[in-house]
Amino acid sequence: MRVNTMDYAIELPGFEGQDIKVGKNNFIKAPKIFVNGEEAPKGSKWLSKGLTNNAGETVDVRMFNNFVDPIPSVMIGNEKYHPTTPFTWGQLIWAGWPIILLAVGGLLGAVFGVSAGMANGRIMRNDEMSNTVKYLATGGISLVAAVAYFVIALAIS
Repeated sequence: MRVNTMDYAIELPGFEGQDIKVGKNNFIKAPKIFVNGEEAPKGSKWLSKGLTNNAGETVDVRMFNNFVDPIPSVMIGNEKYHPTTPFTWGQLIWAGWPIILLAVGGLLGAVFGVSAGMANGRIMRNDEMSNTVKYLATGGISLVAAVAYFVIALAIS
């Protein structure tokens, strides 16, 4: 049985009474979904997982995420379910603006921008920090990423 403090319980219609958890994604691994402590098997559709609902039917579910929010959403049919409160647009923009470096900076911009955006998302999901500290920390990471990108870009050009 797998136990991980980075997993988030999610309630899905038709799966009442089952322990369904969604694991965080990271830079290397895709997010996973677990049912009663076991990783869900592959579904019949591409990139889906097959979950058995309370009626005994296998239902294909897909997980969606973005570079900023480390907690994926689960989609069944056309309905999207979130294990936690999704980021607001303001939070997404604040935490994710370093990804703009990807568009202006090629590979070097991608490294700094995506890394900063992912770090910012993790900080924004940290429940042990106050909102003030979260915004100061993510602002600092974004600023350091942008300055480091421009310094290195100028040095190698």
